Amino acid sequence: MRAYGVNTADVYIHISEGLDRDLEDQRAREPFKALYRKAARAIGLPVSGNEPTGLFFAPLGPVESQHAWLADAFVGMALTAGPPATEDTLAARRWQRMAIASRAPMRTRLKATIDFDQSAYVAERFGAWRRGEAPSTEMEAHLFAAYDRATRGFGRQRSDIVGPPSLIWAGDRLGFEAEATRLPQALRLGPFPTPVASGARVLLAEPWPATVRWTCGGQAIELPAAPRDHETLAFEAATGAVLARLGPNDDRLECTSPHVVLLSRLSFRTKAFGDALPSRDGTINIAWLDLGDEVIFDGRMPLKIAAPSEPSLGIDASVLGRDGSRPLYGCDGELVLKVDPEIGGRARILRARMGDATRYLGLDLPASGEMRIPLSDLGFDAESEPARAEFEVLAPGASGSSDSRAELVLRAWVWPGLTTEAARGDWLPLPRNFVPARSQGVAELDGQLQIRHDTEVQILGLVARHLAPGTVREFQLAVRGERLWQNRVETKDRVLVPRGARILLGEANRHDSLQLKSDDRDADLLVLGERIRCPFYARTVFYIGASRLELVDDDDRIAFLRKDGRVDLLARISRSDDPSGISVQRSGTITTLRFVTRQTEDALRLVIETADGRTIEGEAGFARTPVGRSLPAGARTSYDPQTRMIEVELDDSLAAAPASAQILLRHTGRHDFVPVEDARGAALAVPLDGSLPSPDQGALARLAGFLAMPRPEAVQGLFDEVLGPRYQAAFQVLGAARFVAPVRQALNLVRPDGGPPLHDLAGVAPWIFEAGPHAFAGMGAATFLAPLSRMAAIPRPAALPDIRGERPLLAWLDILETAESGTIPAELSSDRLAHGFLSLRYHLRETGLSILVQDTADATALRIICEPHIEDLDRLRLFDHQGGGDPSAARMVALLERFARAAALKEASQFLDRIALRTGLPAATSGRLLTLAIRAGAECFAYFRILWHHAASDSARTSLEIPAPETQTGQNDRSRSERLSRPSEPHHRPIHGHVDADQRDPRP
Repeated sequence: MRAYGVNTADVYIHISEGLDRDLEDQRAREPFKALYRKAARAIGLPVSGNEPTGLFFAPLGPVESQHAWLADAFVGMALTAGPPATEDTLAARRWQRMAIASRAPMRTRLKATIDFDQSAYVAERFGAWRRGEAPSTEMEAHLFAAYDRATRGFGRQRSDIVGPPSLIWAGDRLGFEAEATRLPQALRLGPFPTPVASGARVLLAEPWPATVRWTCGGQAIELPAAPRDHETLAFEAATGAVLARLGPNDDRLECTSPHVVLLSRLSFRTKAFGDALPSRDGTINIAWLDLGDEVIFDGRMPLKIAAPSEPSLGIDASVLGRDGSRPLYGCDGELVLKVDPEIGGRARILRARMGDATRYLGLDLPASGEMRIPLSDLGFDAESEPARAEFEVLAPGASGSSDSRAELVLRAWVWPGLTTEAARGDWLPLPRNFVPARSQGVAELDGQLQIRHDTEVQILGLVARHLAPGTVREFQLAVRGERLWQNRVETKDRVLVPRGARILLGEANRHDSLQLKSDDRDADLLVLGERIRCPFYARTVFYIGASRLELVDDDDRIAFLRKDGRVDLLARISRSDDPSGISVQRSGTITTLRFVTRQTEDALRLVIETADGRTIEGEAGFARTPVGRSLPAGARTSYDPQTRMIEVELDDSLAAAPASAQILLRHTGRHDFVPVEDARGAALAVPLDGSLPSPDQGALARLAGFLAMPRPEAVQGLFDEVLGPRYQAAFQVLGAARFVAPVRQALNLVRPDGGPPLHDLAGVAPWIFEAGPHAFAGMGAATFLAPLSRMAAIPRPAALPDIRGERPLLAWLDILETAESGTIPAELSSDRLAHGFLSLRYHLRETGLSILVQDTADATALRIICEPHIEDLDRLRLFDHQGGGDPSAARMVALLERFARAAALKEASQFLDRIALRTGLPAATSGRLLTLAIRAGAECFAYFRILWHHAASDSARTSLEIPAPETQTGQNDRSRSERLSRPSEPHHRPIHGHVDADQRDPRP
């Protein structure tokens, strides 16, 4: 075999020597080749032709002399187009042929070898080399070594072979699915690169771009995305995987998938589907087609969607759920097989492997070579846990060995025993590999899984036992159920309305509509007192337009009236008379506020509260009704009754100290003034600048109070801009000695309405969180920091990780998993950390801290702060019950854990400096958002803060026992702002060169 690849002219010399038969004469060669072809095809080798290359060399596979060319082609292809999808023989076969055709087109013998390999065995073994598996033969060891040399030739390592994200079709949008890798990846979807997590999906906004730039490591590639003019994109409907990008001269699409999604900028139609529909990108048309359809285009030749002409194995089954491009099939489907019965005969063996179980099924193919095999024939109708199944087509007699090489391979996730009809209800069987922490919208109850409909999606987390321990797949289930969505006009999106929630319709969303889905044909619908008879009798979706929601009635319900008389409440509707068109401008010392009211106004009142404790009030009338007092000098207002536009102009000279000026209005015909609020209930106010040379504790608390209140989004930034520096300056004066007591009023501040205070702590005074546990005693529940007051009572666990180790969080999670009962305090147990996640999600859902996850600028900025790669994220997510499909809570907890660790090491200031350097966000913004994240996840933050406090104490004791050099960490590592603001320190410094706030202020 080594010599075969050297010289074609010598081939018959080698065969003659091996067979001891004279083949020098051409007349002797022809009968030999005929007998050779017949014998080879009888045992399943599809040899053909009369030339030595295709006849003799191709069945041998790549020989040693071809390994260098093959390795260069495969490694280069993997680096630019991604590794082969070995789960699908057809896709892997296309991959390896494309690799040779594009990177070694002149290697005729190698091309023949790869074309002959219909089972894609070479690509399969390339995947084995990439995964680090050992070679199975001496020849394969030589090939694997060639792969290593080729990788080094490209200046890369085996672990660096990361293919670009795959183009996918996700429901109704184009997107990319990134490969799992340790290397950072990014897609340029706008002016800046967007980081892409390992294995994550990124959906494209409309209009879909023609190309997207992908960067990873040292490579940068322009990936084709949306179809160009006269180009057609085809996707597998079940998986969303791209099948082909067809040019104007392509007239045939071969695939094993029974259903296909087609995208094209041209208009097209089929007899079964009709005319193509506009997609979300209005310039691209879309249709869902079946195998066998013929597509007629306006502007190019017709396209036939046909079964593969070469041997293939596919699956035609109902899809119960999807994990990216990975479908979960029901058990009531069929395998679709096509082979050439002239090669190897009609007999085949179908081998199915799932976990430790292996089943065989003998097949007797018809003359066409095509066959459909029900999954039930392989035992998949028996109830079992969902898992990845491997289907292989073998030659007769191959069942005796589990290592028999397969002719065709297909790998797919299947749920044995669960049919499509059974999956449509509200109950599912409870799989043994179910992971509650990585699921959402499903709950274990009485030995079954109950489908809940209070979330947008239902996600089923399952352990993938065929992969590394701890690997979990998250399948988004396709289930039925009654849902209510709100179609939001302003943001052009749709959100699920939880059952029984209150929908607030203000000025910005007064034209919103509702969309209701139900299968109850007999139920009536109650919409704000109006009864709609059987709206779902002939349909499953019903729209409630904005005009219907304008109805004025004492009944504010959207509800079902069931046939048995029961009333099921879906939601309640409330309307807000909030102002519109709020705008604010600041020029020098003058601030101008404009807004439009919904009602006719009679008078305006201005209430100015200053940081030094004074209150200044004044009123202005818009009609004949007199007012009690005039506006103070420096304030002016006007009102246009036609447009209802109010303009307020305020000068900073109104107050000597920094202040907040609140606006109140008196409606025509009323006698009292009411605050002007937006739809969220945030009061409209304007900040005024002033001097505060000697701030006291009361002034700091009042400044914190001004910044703690929610404001309309149009003026929120102005408060941070005007009052933020005054607030920070007051902190620097009162907290110069790093005592917590002088700033306790700001720390323990509560809002009058009981909502979460929104002022910054971490950004202006990170040293607060470096204080010991006793410094936080007495924090009330309304501060949203109460868990910190309980830290002092939590004892030290028996085992602690090294806080300065390489991965201290992972070390602690390992301790949690293996610790014996009683060695870990209850307050630091796994259950307590899981409860912290529940508390975090509650605060993000039910309190004013929901601004961190809503469509706000704060939420976007926090996502940027939380976006770095987190190596231990999957381990953290195991504590986030019902957090499947949404790693945002785990990312926020990881941020809190890192800040808690930095604070325990007296490095909180440096931590914030690193955030500012990495994100480019202003320090005031990142500090305020970190403070809000601490309030939302106070239980998680307190959990890690006391854990790392104990670990840091151990580290400090070790440092005292082993003297450290003068340049210990922390001595030269402090941020510039900390060095400038710190007073002169005593000669004897504590460990790490920081003043311990716990030593300075041990009292509550």
